[in-house]
Amino acid sequence: KVDSRLHRRLQMSWPDDCEMPDRLRLTVRPLGRKDPIELFRRIARGRSPFFLDSSRQEADLARYSFLGSDPIGWFRSRGRRAEWSTPWGDQSRRGNPFDALADFLSGLPTATAGTPAYPFLGGPVGYFSYDLGRCVEEIPDRKAADLQVPDIHLAVYPRVYVVDHVWGETFVI
Repeated sequence: KVDSRLHRRLQMSWPDDCEMPDRLRLTVRPLGRKDPIELFRRIARGRSPFFLDSSRQEADLARYSFLGSDPIGWFRSRGRRAEWSTPWGDQSRRGNPFDALADFLSGLPTATAGTPAYPFLGGPVGYFSYDLGRCVEEIPDRKAADLQVPDIHLAVYPRVYVVDHVWGETFVI
């Protein structure tokens, strides 16, 4: 969950008459050679850390690992109820969760970071559950009540660490 104090601070620092830009130009800063596990230990001190690890050695299948923490927003849905939060506001609605997700994503800016083009520059990270299929087609639900986890759960990360396993370098975007 996004820290509510951080969320309020971001909302207060964003001028009311200022629109979120459609595109952002990001910077890529090299950090040198970093061990991904040690880097994650440091990042894990933050809120809601993630580690998308490509531990395989094949360059074409597993070139990059991605790490981050301290999201600035989130999206969750369960069944036909969706809610989300960004520094620019909170929303919730009932209906098709994919339509709600489209609205959430359309409120986020796109970004470029120059060359080389990395496959992930930051943004939503999370999961789509198997049970989300019940929103696409009618599937009987004969199982017992579960853990009540969201069908979609995404968090928006403004900073991503990229470990390039081919070059052995780490970058922060």
